[in-house]
Amino acid sequence: MKINFDKPIFLFNPRLKGQKLKGFKIYSSILEIPDSQPIDYVIIAVPARLCPSILEEVGKKNIPFVTIFSSGFSEINKPELEQELIRIARQYNYLASFKKSEK
Repeated sequence: MKINFDKPIFLFNPRLKGQKLKGFKIYSSILEIPDSQPIDYVIIAVPARLCPSILEEVGKKNIPFVTIFSSGFSEINKPELEQELIRIARQYNYLASFKKSEK
């Protein structure tokens, strides 16, 4: 796959660990990526129930920027997941902003 981006791209998905997607190795967790490889930005696109643990891992890696694309929070009466994300975001000094989906 040809892309116009000159930095490494890392993919992680526990179900696909060890496989490749378009030539990119898939890791089980972001924590498996060597610290010698700096990561500037993470995009998390998973079901809401998985977001807190992944955000915790991103924080542990000291990655400065993260965007979460997900649903399944307060819009379906699960505000506790949203609150958990806010707690983790504050712990790692991330700015938390939520855009609720329209029904």
